[in-house]
Amino acid sequence: MTPATIHSPKQSPGQSPKQFMSRPKRALAPLALRAALVLILGLCPCACSGAARQTPADRGAGYLNQVDAFVEQGRYTAALALIDERARLESDNYEHYLLRSTVFTAMHRDDLALADLDAALAVFVRTKRNFPPKEQNPRLAGIHKNYALACYLAERRAEGEAAQKYRELFTAHAALVKSLDQPTYLDLMTMIGQTPQPGQDDTGAQ
Repeated sequence: MTPATIHSPKQSPGQSPKQFMSRPKRALAPLALRAALVLILGLCPCACSGAARQTPADRGAGYLNQVDAFVEQGRYTAALALIDERARLESDNYEHYLLRSTVFTAMHRDDLALADLDAALAVFVRTKRNFPPKEQNPRLAGIHKNYALACYLAERRAEGEAAQKYRELFTAHAALVKSLDQPTYLDLMTMIGQTPQPGQDDTGAQ
């Protein structure tokens, strides 16, 4: 992965995912990193644990803490460079691409965020046999959850045809999450303030 040098609006740290996502559509501030990291650390119950392979979080909180600090300081290029360094050492770890996508989301570079999510999906598909069978669907659901959240946030910043495109992508990925792993789907809906009631089928972004 190659880090991109992109100038972004000032970060707004300390904001919870629910607070961020509940803000009026046109009043959105950049995504706080701690909200972004939820997309990685909250992928699914098994996404950052298990005997099959350690994740960056398992190998030391220093990695995520450093990325956190860089983004909160608005040092996006430094955050991307750190992720790229780890990715070069662990080219088969799809979670590095997921983490990088959250940094791009924080930068409002939704095109690059979605490209990294595509890369994460491709790496996971290639390496999914490294994980126990019972973990594979929840992990795949976690990737599509990240897609859905990225599209949800992008739709809230967009207008017209672009907003419609992201809305449709959100709906498609949310449906995939639901088909793969119900707990991950419920977590996704809760994060965007649309916790479904029993028997309710609601995957549309507001």
